[in-house]
Amino acid sequence: MAGPIRVGIVGANPTRGWALSAHLPALSALPDYEVTAVSTTRAESAAETAAKFGIPHSFDNAKALAEHDDVDLVVISVKVPHHLELTRTALDAGKHVFTEWPLGASSEQAAELTTLAKARGVHHIIGLQGRHGPLNNYVRHLVSEGYVGRVLSVTLQIVSGQWGGPTIAPDRAWTADRANGANLLTITGGHTLDTLRYALGEFAEVNGIVTTLHPTATIAGTEETVNITVPDNVALNGRLSTGAVATITFLSSPSLSSAPSLAGTYWQVLGEEGSLTITGAGLPHYADAGLTLRGHTGSGPVEELTVPASFHRAPAEVPEGPAQNVAALYASVADAIAGGTPIEPNFETALSLHHLLDDVQASSDEGERRRPA
Repeated sequence: MAGPIRVGIVGANPTRGWALSAHLPALSALPDYEVTAVSTTRAESAAETAAKFGIPHSFDNAKALAEHDDVDLVVISVKVPHHLELTRTALDAGKHVFTEWPLGASSEQAAELTTLAKARGVHHIIGLQGRHGPLNNYVRHLVSEGYVGRVLSVTLQIVSGQWGGPTIAPDRAWTADRANGANLLTITGGHTLDTLRYALGEFAEVNGIVTTLHPTATIAGTEETVNITVPDNVALNGRLSTGAVATITFLSSPSLSSAPSLAGTYWQVLGEEGSLTITGAGLPHYADAGLTLRGHTGSGPVEELTVPASFHRAPAEVPEGPAQNVAALYASVADAIAGGTPIEPNFETALSLHHLLDDVQASSDEGERRRPA
């Protein structure tokens, strides 16, 4: 592809959202890209974003953006229930597509989009940016190089105030319905499990417990209640393809947000010859900020490990936070397109993760271990 990759972003709100906090800062710092168009559901807000970032085209519908001659790659950064329709629109226009995780609100939708993207012969990218985080790649490197020896056990706990509880914010009420595809298991769980399997290997079997401890919630600021059909507490154990045993929990309660010592990540990898431990208030897929890596190998002491500069793909101009991993993902996409190599992660990566989450849920529903295909 001659010249920069011209990007159109669907869902580029001027005041909030993932496109504003991650995609636009990332793309602005990458010379291989040029953001040429944005769209929202309102012409005024799209025009405001375009003016704010010096973007030449703005639209109030995704179809017009996808069909514009100045757009090579369409980014879908909207609520999950709209991923199917908008990704299909971009694919039908013959454009390359970057869709945020989850790919669809269900595995069936993800399978449909994966099949369509392959049939169209375009590049397809899924927003599992944790695979390009410096810390995660350094952990993957250390394990592959034998720093801990053969991995025996993995323990991972994520505690967050984002999901669940007796009240729900008005702008998140839509997430209460499992059919919409955005909840503790799919979002926090999906991103985290993908990061883990990327660093340590695929799951050979899983045994899950998926529960909803608050089956109803009050919409904050109102007396309206909603039924909650999504989980707020997930536990699973499993065996990785390497034979290592994994024990994983995802817990969400708003009260935990006010307890910094509890919220965040505890991730420990124990091997025959050493260990690696990641702790802190951050999330492994989201950003390295707030996370600390410690390790020991052989008879050496436990010490803090610094991620070498060679593992940082994002330009220095990218602000600290979520834009860094997203920028690293975009950089790898540009390299793959230029070199004619496969893009990773893609829609097939997403589909396999959808199936893994289905296995966790089915294991809980049926009370049996599941072996991912």
